[in-house]
Amino acid sequence: MQPTIAFLSQGQLFVRRPSGDPQPIESTFAQQVAERQGRQQQANDWKGGLWDFKDGVGGPMSFGQEWEEAGEARRPVRFRSIARSPENDSIHYLLDLGGVSGIFRYDLNRDAEIRLVHRNSFPADNLTFAGDGECAVALQKGDGTVGIAVSKTEGRHWNEISTGDAVSLSPAFIPDERSIVFQSAPIIRDAEGFMRGIGPFAVERLELKAKCESSRLVQADEFDHLSPRMTKSGDLYYIKRPYQISEPVTVWGRAKDVLLFPYRALMTFFAILNFFSMMFRQQPLDTVGAKRNQNRSRQHEFVAIWGRMIDTKKALSQSGTDGHLVPRDWQLIRRDTSGNETELATNVVCFDVNEDGVLYSNGSKVFFQTHDRNTTTLWSAKLVSEVQFVPTAEQVD
Repeated sequence: MQPTIAFLSQGQLFVRRPSGDPQPIESTFAQQVAERQGRQQQANDWKGGLWDFKDGVGGPMSFGQEWEEAGEARRPVRFRSIARSPENDSIHYLLDLGGVSGIFRYDLNRDAEIRLVHRNSFPADNLTFAGDGECAVALQKGDGTVGIAVSKTEGRHWNEISTGDAVSLSPAFIPDERSIVFQSAPIIRDAEGFMRGIGPFAVERLELKAKCESSRLVQADEFDHLSPRMTKSGDLYYIKRPYQISEPVTVWGRAKDVLLFPYRALMTFFAILNFFSMMFRQQPLDTVGAKRNQNRSRQHEFVAIWGRMIDTKKALSQSGTDGHLVPRDWQLIRRDTSGNETELATNVVCFDVNEDGVLYSNGSKVFFQTHDRNTTTLWSAKLVSEVQFVPTAEQVD
């Protein structure tokens, strides 16, 4: 029997039961925010407007319309992260409204959204829940580091766990333990203390006790180990890919920055004038650059996957009907308690694991693989970034 699953596709949340097509999940809270912003915008329309002289014809164009269009680009409503819920027939998620973020639970039986908490300036990602309702996120900090934060109150109060000068992501609770596994990489800084890159991601285990004792489970200088998950039996799952070394800062590189500074400053000033020309006259000053950028946008469409920029059109054209967004050397690995590694799949963008098997995606298709290695294609979608099992009353982990 196929599992009930949830997945993110292009920032939207879908749930698919064993039979039928995926159903999109609409956020009532996001709709209310959009309606409230619309009413505020209409209330400000009386303040006047700009005059649009495009094609020699003048006409009013409200400030509200101009900033509403710009606001749509700056404040997209999207599902940032999804998590398996402790409750059956439910899914938890992080909702991103630009400056406002929140944690929500969606009850599939009642088709209802429950808002747990929302706040301004909450740069969290990689939401995860334990069976007792405790949750954890990866929390961006102002100094460029990313740490882990946990909450026993469904996100109302957080306890930040310092992981040093590092980027720590993708926490996941270990079943029946108050411990998590996560990926962590040290930040590479130059002599002046500026961030120049990050090292290879390793898998760490953290016991959520008074002293928060941690241990490193998997590490290799030539590989990244991503999105770790551990089962009750102690088997560890993760995505393994080759590590790309950041380019070092050289004397010639610094000298080139100094020599090119006047040219770059001039081009920045020109870009500002070009922006105002587009805003007030709807005509670019840089007509050659506009055509070049338009052609480039038609040829390329980039997406960031675990810190790597992927040219999706190029990747899909090379993979053909398979729809792989990432190379073959992005491998899904199972590591047993003896340290033996088994490759389960290749070209893996994201995955989830439970007692029945492994759910994973290559970015375009969602697959389910049982523990005896039988693989079924569940669905196809565009730019799948996360997949999760959804516990049901009929089938519980």
